[in-house]
Amino acid sequence: MQQREYMWDNMKALLIYFVVSAHALGVCEIKDYAIPARAMDMFIYSFHMAAFIFVSGFFAKRYCVNGKIRPEKAATLFAYYAVFQLLFMGIRYLMHIKVGTLSFFNPCRGLWYLLALFFLYLLTPICEKLPAWFVISATVVFAMLIANDEKASQYMTIMRFSAFAPFYFIGYYLNGDTVKKIRSWKWYARIPLGLACFAASVSMWIFNMDYPWKKLFYGKNNNIKLHLGFWEGSALRIYVMIIALMMIAALVLLIPEKKSIIAKIGQNSLQIFVLHMILKITLFDSNLVHFTIDSNRAFLFIMAISLAITIILSLKPFSYPFKWIQMGVKKLYSIKDK
Repeated sequence: MQQREYMWDNMKALLIYFVVSAHALGVCEIKDYAIPARAMDMFIYSFHMAAFIFVSGFFAKRYCVNGKIRPEKAATLFAYYAVFQLLFMGIRYLMHIKVGTLSFFNPCRGLWYLLALFFLYLLTPICEKLPAWFVISATVVFAMLIANDEKASQYMTIMRFSAFAPFYFIGYYLNGDTVKKIRSWKWYARIPLGLACFAASVSMWIFNMDYPWKKLFYGKNNNIKLHLGFWEGSALRIYVMIIALMMIAALVLLIPEKKSIIAKIGQNSLQIFVLHMILKITLFDSNLVHFTIDSNRAFLFIMAISLAITIILSLKPFSYPFKWIQMGVKKLYSIKDK
């Protein structure tokens, strides 16, 4: 058995809190003068899903052996997507919620992550045989080309798949020993460098917050929708990738590696990621709840509520639906192998 690396659990715990917070902030009306809330909203979106995809790529090495991906792993991911996509579509239908196109392959809310990860897993055995520099370069070029296609949409999560694929393969090709070497640096070298990466990432957008960065950070809007030409759009997207990579580097350098009280949250990040979207759909997409952030007190309230939701959804009872789906897939494969 591999020894658990708590740095990654701690990182996922922080990232999943940011995911919940970003969605909470995103459904609120944030006044222009609520600068801390606007800055936090932008800060989270600048890297949080890129970092999650990066971590997923890093651990994908465990599921790809001898040029083959473990089929039950990919199947479980798709099963998660299918079950919750149908559930979310049912909720939207019953509550008469019209947000986007109601279609099985048009992911509801954050479920695009599961579908994109499923496709990336299928692609991994092919890319494993190719040089890292080629695969990462090819995914960046592919992202630029797809972004300039006016027909590119959220169907089959093609836009976000292309936008975040480079981060997956950067994580995949990153050697675990390399991470350990970096983490073994003396604190007086590692911490200042991590803070420098953090500052560099934030400084690349903070001084121009009125620019529509979020639409670029989302990864779902093509250049035509953003009124950008090919070269301008490509340059901006590479710029946005660098912002996220600098923050990922900061996380790798700064996140504590010892077991902490938040490690369990990181271990249960998937259930938090999926289940908190039910609250978002039922409360906010349905317009049952409307919240305005017009003060620092309101901003802190939203961040506190996000923390509470993150902690509650990390508890064991909320893991059962995922265990049942996982067990169902395993049973199907055990029957197939007989």
